[in-house]
Amino acid sequence: QTYHQMGKLDKAIELYEEFIILAKAKLGSNHRDVAIILRSIAKIHHERHDFDKAIELYTKSLDAGRAALGESHPEVASTLNKIGNLHFEQNDYEAALKAYEKGLEVEKVVLDVDHPNISVTLSNIAEIYKHQGKYQYALNLYERVLAIQYKSLGNSDPKIANTLGGMGQIYYQREEYDSSLRVYQEALHIRRALFGDKNLAVAATLSSIGLVLYKQGLLEASLKNFNESMRIRQLLLGRVHADVATIMCNIATIYLYNGDEDKAMSLYKEALTIERKTLGCDHEDVVTTLQLIAHYINRL
Repeated sequence: QTYHQMGKLDKAIELYEEFIILAKAKLGSNHRDVAIILRSIAKIHHERHDFDKAIELYTKSLDAGRAALGESHPEVASTLNKIGNLHFEQNDYEAALKAYEKGLEVEKVVLDVDHPNISVTLSNIAEIYKHQGKYQYALNLYERVLAIQYKSLGNSDPKIANTLGGMGQIYYQREEYDSSLRVYQEALHIRRALFGDKNLAVAATLSSIGLVLYKQGLLEASLKNFNESMRIRQLLLGRVHADVATIMCNIATIYLYNGDEDKAMSLYKEALTIERKTLGCDHEDVVTTLQLIAHYINRL
């Protein structure tokens, strides 16, 4: 574990595997200690983005944990959720959903109905539904998550802001812009109270609000939010960053809509330069910005 914390991952795996051999010989394969060490090795492979190996080891840990502790145990639920996370990161949403739902079944048996772990699993499932376009299912789960979070965390916690942000995305996709704006503003209020203005989560929320206001035709208010978001990102990330370029393109689009074509082209070109430096010439964001510039030129 010490080597793992020091970043000496190969040495950590070597010692973990030696321990497993000794533990299996003394305790048998289906023992809690074996399950714990398998999870530790799996975590290292996860950190290395060796997803297949991580899933393989988490599955072995799950089998050992079930045999040692029974089906209904918090450690079994935790391992199922870790497997779900790995599938989610690979965009295998069906496999992730299956693992999360199994984990949730266990959590409902062993934990209080308002336990924070349950809200995390519900939120994970909501994320999958959101990615699948099943917006009402996702929204229903986010409402349940919020209820648990408000009860267990109070009214001002980063996790509540994250949930509100997820809801804002769904309302935006459903073109329910008033609702989207409302929850994004709630999230912004929480994040500003917790982190102040110099924070990337604050910048991201301002950008989301800017997009909603743009859709509502409130261009000056949208521009104000985009500019504030860009100022924060430039302060924290530097001027040459892909996220800064994205905001520049949003601002340029508003200038173009308002007929200020010179400002728009200047920003598009600056964004393109940043994207080529930070992402490479073949990145999809570079292609998108080139298309925006070409569309403008074709209008002339």
